[in-house]
Amino acid sequence: MYSLIDAIILVRHCYLNLWAIGRKYCIPFFCFEIVIVVCSFTGISASAAPPPTTLAPVKVVSEPGSTMSTMKVDIEKFDGNINFSLWQVRMLAVLTQNGLKKALFGKSKKPATMSEDEWNEMDDKALTAIQLNLSNDVLQEVLSEKTSADLWVKLEELYLTKSLANRLVLKQRLFSLRMSEGTSIKAHISEFISLVNDLKNVDVKVEEEDQAMLLLCSLPSSFKHFRETIIYG
Repeated sequence: MYSLIDAIILVRHCYLNLWAIGRKYCIPFFCFEIVIVVCSFTGISASAAPPPTTLAPVKVVSEPGSTMSTMKVDIEKFDGNINFSLWQVRMLAVLTQNGLKKALFGKSKKPATMSEDEWNEMDDKALTAIQLNLSNDVLQEVLSEKTSADLWVKLEELYLTKSLANRLVLKQRLFSLRMSEGTSIKAHISEFISLVNDLKNVDVKVEEEDQAMLLLCSLPSSFKHFRETIIYG
């Protein structure tokens, strides 16, 4: 039996993506109907829901001699297996946080107010930051890149290809995605969103209404009544 929280997560995601469908109906009634479906689907009341989880605090450290505080954030190293797009977003956030993002634009974009030495120092820091967040196997593939901009482009060429074959593989994975009984709803939706984002990064847009239908159809048989109620009302 799935928990109320699992059902709410699923309903919320379906509802957001079914906005185009929802506009055909009276929204307050649609929301009320979803609440009834959730309660009947789970067989438990809202009072049984577990208390909200609290996020671990982010450690803030100050650099010696600096008047500004910076957050020290560790991200998972990219090993060629985890989602490259998500890793890229996190890596970009780390570089931005440390004032190194400009280095990714290449030396041709060096601000006129910045000296040659200052640019080279910033580029070296950006290059080192990226290298430290790559696994040994991936790092071996890009060791020849000597600037952060060249390294960034090389990684995209290797792991963010927009070839026809890659698009077809990603589409196949999305269309054939099925949730196994007992799997966490949150984990399943996370995998679904990851595939949609991967397709978006290779210029393939999946319409929100299609996303909702694909997600509903990926659910196991235990969600049959839930799925039919959401689709047919």
